[in-house]
Amino acid sequence: MVRVGDFSLELVEAQSKVPFKEHIGPPPHHHVYAEVEPDVEYFIRIESFSPTMTRVALKVDGVALYDTFPIQGQPKYQGFWERVNGKDIYTALRFEKSKFNQSFTSNATQPQTM
Repeated sequence: MVRVGDFSLELVEAQSKVPFKEHIGPPPHHHVYAEVEPDVEYFIRIESFSPTMTRVALKVDGVALYDTFPIQGQPKYQGFWERVNGKDIYTALRFEKSKFNQSFTSNATQPQTM
């Protein structure tokens, strides 16, 4: 779980709401990341410890899940949001396999033919 100021945030499995195993990266930044298999569905669990209501906006990979939402007290489990017949519907997010290819080699190391 990442806690900054009055907020905490963690990724949890969509059905069980159990947090994924987290790791802390090397200094100097010590980024926190979760260990998850591809195609697993998840929610973002966010909680505010502030006595006042706060509005929060979440982005995943640069894409806004929605505008903003209020949070105070109880944790919220956030995913994709839509309103259907006046009711809020949250759909789980899904991890996708990374497109990073470890066998990538730079053109600078390849022989050039002219």
